[in-house]
Amino acid sequence: MNNGGIYEVADIDGSHLFYWYVVSSENFYYPYNGIIKEILIDETNSVNILDYGIRDLATDEFYRDKLFFIELQNKAYIVLKSTADFIQIYEVYNQNNNPQKVKNIIMKDASIVTASNDFYYISGKNNNGNSSLIKINPSDATYSTLLDNQYSIFKMAVSADDVVTFNALRFSDGAIVLGTIDENERVAILDETLTGEVNYLERIN
Repeated sequence: MNNGGIYEVADIDGSHLFYWYVVSSENFYYPYNGIIKEILIDETNSVNILDYGIRDLATDEFYRDKLFFIELQNKAYIVLKSTADFIQIYEVYNQNNNPQKVKNIIMKDASIVTASNDFYYISGKNNNGNSSLIKINPSDATYSTLLDNQYSIFKMAVSADDVVTFNALRFSDGAIVLGTIDENERVAILDETLTGEVNYLERIN
């Protein structure tokens, strides 16, 4: 298997379970009673299930239709779209085998979540209810605001070296635009004559 992500399966009682596959570890993981379980499959196809870390991550909040999964180099995250107060971010895989909740990210909602090799990005509503795009450093959970109450983003893609391409509605004049944000966080508008949303933006490595 080459692609990380969420995989949903039907249990024998008719319920649905989900797993996430991490390319870095080549293993599957799933939430169970507040912890994360790791599924190890050896060369003989023998299966061993272990506790992954010891933290209580409130994994009962993990629902397939309310979350995003992203993987960077040697780390993976689950982002819950919306809770009563703010989004919740969980680092569900790292090389220290120490899953943890990410704190200090103040966003009320997430509509798009994506990643480069070194950072991850969340577009949604900030704590003031404004449309916002933030860039998060996974090494220390600090973040910078790239866009704040300027655009409503429809589509977004990020290259491996942190060039963001976005399609959005510009609030100042109602124009639908195609723009970029470079690795130094400079915004450039490529096209402001679009008559509708683009169908698809693809990451270019």
